[in-house]
Amino acid sequence: MGERVCKTLHQRSKPTMSIFLDELADAMVAAGKANYVTKIQAHTELKKYRQPIILSKVSDNFVEICCTIPEDCIFWNMERKGFKVVSKRGRYL
Repeated sequence: MGERVCKTLHQRSKPTMSIFLDELADAMVAAGKANYVTKIQAHTELKKYRQPIILSKVSDNFVEICCTIPEDCIFWNMERKGFKVVSKRGRYL
């Protein structure tokens, strides 16, 4: 778990945590940008935020669970420009 990657692009946005998965988690921990947490800790952290949650998928692998800030989120901004990148589902924590 660590601060969401896009925070560096939008430094004035509210801080929220991302849950990094698999190889991305290992790389973020090795870089000192994240910490390993249990599933319970990750779930508890994600429940703190009211923002929409995005599960990022790259090359058919899930890599990040992120509490987005829609005004600043790269994915939401792409959607507003007409690119279909977000699949919306009605399931929340």
